[in-house]
Amino acid sequence: MRERNGRDRGQVLIEYAGFLPLLLLIAVAGLQIGYVAYAYEQAGTAARAAARYQALHGSNGAAAGRAAINGGLAEHSTITVDSSGHRVTAEARLRITSIVPGLSFDDAVRTATMPKDAE
Repeated sequence: MRERNGRDRGQVLIEYAGFLPLLLLIAVAGLQIGYVAYAYEQAGTAARAAARYQALHGSNGAAAGRAAINGGLAEHSTITVDSSGHRVTAEARLRITSIVPGLSFDDAVRTATMPKDAE
């Protein structure tokens, strides 16, 4: 059986230290992808809530859409509602902030259309 000396342990430490930045980059990229997916999901929820509320109540759809957004995403959101014709269309636009400096993303945009409530 071969005896281990202190040099083997040092080599493993150096290999691990060299691989650690790559592991951290992969972890941060995974977090960023999750955040982008969450922003798109929240934009869809806001658009549906805004269109539904506007169709049923005739006003305040944008406020209802903004109230449906969780967390700090509502601060940087724009919700527009068009209720002309026989249907209501709402668009929710949420700004996606980057975890990684230097990266930028387009806004998360989702639309929803609901028929107007019979008056």
